[in-house]
This record gives sequence, C-alpha cells and structure tokens, in this order.
Amino acid sequence: MSSLLSDKVIEAAGGVVESDASGKELIAVIYRDRHGGEWGLPKGKRKDGEPWQDAALREVEEEIKLKPVIVGIAGATAYLAEGQPKVVLYWQMRFEGEVPPFVANDEAKRLLWLPPEEAIDRLSHAEEANVVRMAYPHVCSRKSATSSRALRIADCMHRFLVPILRRRALKRLASEVGTFRLELKARSSRAQGGKALAAAEKAIDAGDIDTGWRYLQTARRIELVNKNSRELAVEATAIRKEAERKLNEWRKKAVAKALDGTPDLENIYAAAWLRDEHYNNEAYKDGLRRNNAGRLAVFLIIAILLMLWITREGFLQTTANEWSNLANLGAVLVSLATFGLLGAAISAIIKSPKADVSARIPELIYTFRISLLRMLMGPASAILMYFMLQSDFATAILKLNEKGGYTVLIIAFVAGFSERLVLRIAEAVDRKASE
Repeated sequence: MSSLLSDKVIEAAGGVVESDASGKELIAVIYRDRHGGEWGLPKGKRKDGEPWQDAALREVEEEIKLKPVIVGIAGATAYLAEGQPKVVLYWQMRFEGEVPPFVANDEAKRLLWLPPEEAIDRLSHAEEANVVRMAYPHVCSRKSATSSRALRIADCMHRFLVPILRRRALKRLASEVGTFRLELKARSSRAQGGKALAAAEKAIDAGDIDTGWRYLQTARRIELVNKNSRELAVEATAIRKEAERKLNEWRKKAVAKALDGTPDLENIYAAAWLRDEHYNNEAYKDGLRRNNAGRLAVFLIIAILLMLWITREGFLQTTANEWSNLANLGAVLVSLATFGLLGAAISAIIKSPKADVSARIPELIYTFRISLLRMLMGPASAILMYFMLQSDFATAILKLNEKGGYTVLIIAFVAGFSERLVLRIAEAVDRKASE
C-alpha cells in the first residue's frame, strides 16, 4: 500500500473544549453531515506556515462559534484519508462564562456539551475517543460502567491471569513507570505528566499492560513542554533516527515532514505521538495474534478429545468398514466432522498471517466469529466431500469401496484445509476497502 501513498501529509488541529458553565465538567462534541453523518471533536486543516495552536483555535472557533483558551496538550490522531497520511493535534481548551445557544453552520450541524464518559461513547471514531480518554484518565465510558456480569467476570479473570502469564511484561512496564516517576520528582514543580503517570500505575495494578504503556507514553510526551531547546533538538534527532529504522512507510513520511527544518514543540510532539502510536498498534496486533493462537489451541484440543471419544465409541471402526452404509450415517458424519475440524485447526495454525500485514487484516481475521467460521468450514467441507464421494462417479473412478473407509477420513482431514478460503475472503475485503 505504501506505493500508493501521497508524499503530502495532511496536517490538522483541533481541541477538546471544556466548559463548566453548568457546574459540571462538560466537553464539546459536534455533528457533521459528511460521510453519512458523524460525531467528532472540533478540528480542521492547518494552513501552510500557520502555528499549530493558532490553527486549533481558529478551527474550533469556526465550528462551535466560541473563543476558548488553550490550557494544555490533549493528544493526537493519525490515519489515512483517501490514501494520504493525516495527522491531527488536539489541545485541551477551556471556555469561561455562559455558553450561548448554538447556531448550525457549514462546518457543524449540532453541538452537544457532554460529560467525558458520555462523549467517549458518542464519538464516531475510536481515535478521537482515545484522545478524550487520555485527557480524562479518571473517567470511563458509560458502556464500560454498565457492563454485563459476564464481562465483569471476564475482567476479574483478566486481572488474575495477566500478572501470572505476562509477569515479565508487567515487570518491565512497572520499572519504566517507576524510573519516569523519579524523573518527574526531579523536575519538582515543573512536572506536568503526573496525572497520566498515576493512570499508568493504576493500569499496572489492574494488569492492563497496553493501557499502562499508553499512559506512560502520554506522560513522556506531556513533559516535552518542560524541555529546553537543546533537549528538544536531541529528542527530535532521536525520533527521526528511530522512525527511519522502525516505523512503517507512511508514518516515516509523516515524522520526516513534522521534523523538517528546525521543528517546534508542537511538531516534535506530533512526531513523538506517531512513533508511540506505531508501537501501540504493533502491540495491539500482537495481542490479537496471541488471542487467536489461544483460540486455535482450544479448537485443536477439542478435535483431539473428540478423536479420543469417537475411538472409544468405535465410530472409527464403523467408518472404516461400512462408511457407505447409510445405517451408520451418524457415526460416519461425527467421524468426518472430527477429522475436518482437526484439519482446519492444523491448517489455521500453519497458515497464521505474517506479522507485517496491514492493520485491517488482523481486525478482520482475529475476531472470535471469524475463528469460529474457519473451524466450521473444515467439518462442513468434510461432510460435503462425503456426499460427493457417495456418488456413482466417485465410486467408479476412485474405487473407494476397494480402498476402505480410512481413505475417506484422510480426504476429510484434507478437506479441513478449506478453512483458508475464509482468509482469502478477508484479504479480498481488505483490498477492496483500500481501493
């Protein structure tokens, strides 16, 4: 896909605008009628040579018709917009005083002032929801607060198992957080990343490694504002070199654009965010692959247990001796389905996607529903193959009656490899979506 990317990086800026006119902590969320309608944070494109903060304030004012003040850095997002890399920097903003009635305009059709947890649920894009989540680490969405009993049980199991299974990863994260906490103390009153670091420590206590790393990275980026020009120049050089060696093509281009010439604080922050988000995406895909491997292991164990059961019940002997006798159809179908499932599980384990595939591919193929569909494809193909082999043509050409029923079981096992068709479909969907 990198060959299709434009060299131009779209730069935009916006804000997480807060108002406490009602006595509550509320932020602005707007509705745009583009792309079929979407809820988002106020933002817009930066003009050539325009300072980032000026661009953010201008775009926010154009969309919500208010003049807030900047009180801090909120975060950033990066994604592909019609094949072009797009980077959006967000600032935390505050509007003082009474909020006048909103009048729809060309940029925004509706404006809502919502508590952060409701805004997270309302926003159409997960990237913007994460910006709000990082800006307000003490809140959670209403959806997570009202999760079902099953989800709460799963969360408890996660908290119990992760410290055991991923002890090394948690120790590394805890050491990184601890050392940076010492750095913040050394900065004393200048330290501004304390809230994000406290949220990282809370994530460690919950066994949530990915969230812990995100908050730690946020704390480190926030502390860029306390570095002098020499320290910022060193940071920019380090990010540039790291991007050249480790980042994918479009992020590498975006970082190079941000650090072109003598970069200012905002550009260095954007480059640092792009670097961190690359590692977060890689960690996310690694988690998807790890979960998928666990599911495949479970399916493989189920297939082996079924084989032991049908062997004990004598189904295999029935299948081998009288596979074409419809009176034994139940035993035959169970045996065929078991061998098909075994073939599908082994095929899926062998044909695991490579680590360097696009982000959309893992999202498609690593869901539980897709994994289940892949496993069901094996037994279904094996049973279909059985009825095809029952035909006079197959009996005459292959002479299966002479070779015995074990040949049918081998064919059923091979039929399990048809689960790869699901992968082909997922890849075709990805290519179609990328066009």
